[in-house]
Amino acid sequence: MLFRSAHLRNINGSARYQAAFEYLLAVGTQEDVKSILKIAVDRAKDANGKWVIPKTIRDFTKLVATGALKVRNILTTNFDPLIEESLRESEFDINRIELTDDLTFDNSKSHNNERINIIHLHGYYEGDTLHTPDQLTAYREESINCLKNLFSRCKLYIIGYGGWDDIINQTIMSMVNEKKVNTNFAGHFILTKTQQYWNQIKNFSIT
Repeated sequence: MLFRSAHLRNINGSARYQAAFEYLLAVGTQEDVKSILKIAVDRAKDANGKWVIPKTIRDFTKLVATGALKVRNILTTNFDPLIEESLRESEFDINRIELTDDLTFDNSKSHNNERINIIHLHGYYEGDTLHTPDQLTAYREESINCLKNLFSRCKLYIIGYGGWDDIINQTIMSMVNEKKVNTNFAGHFILTKTQQYWNQIKNFSIT
């Protein structure tokens, strides 16, 4: 306990979160991480074990259900199933794709059927998950190429994303630097941290 306190001293915000998981992985295993995440994610259930869906996710689901948004793929850095559960309540069929390794998912069977794909870019709480800077910034070439293909043929809406140094920013910045794709980006509720990236998107159509 004393070592844990010293390990996190003078560290705040997301850096404290990441340092805590670095410590946990140094003294424990991925199974310990999984146990911690289950405790945290289960707090999103009520006394009867039913998921409590936030209003923002329900509102998003309504936009999809009414056809106001045509959604084929949803990328999330969250570990929980709240998006899936909300869509299922509205009788959508979904695929969950957990992306913690360097995998090609664009041509997978699950990615090409008629369901909505929920792609967990940092993993899913019941399996392996990514938390530390080394994990999040590891270059995943196959997955990044899949995301490039996805972004180049779709309009990308970014909602409530805080701008981690991770595969999303790696993909966007790679596309910006290549200057050879035409992609529509629509950003909503973007936190200040990501503004540095948007300032560099000069040759893209931002709607």
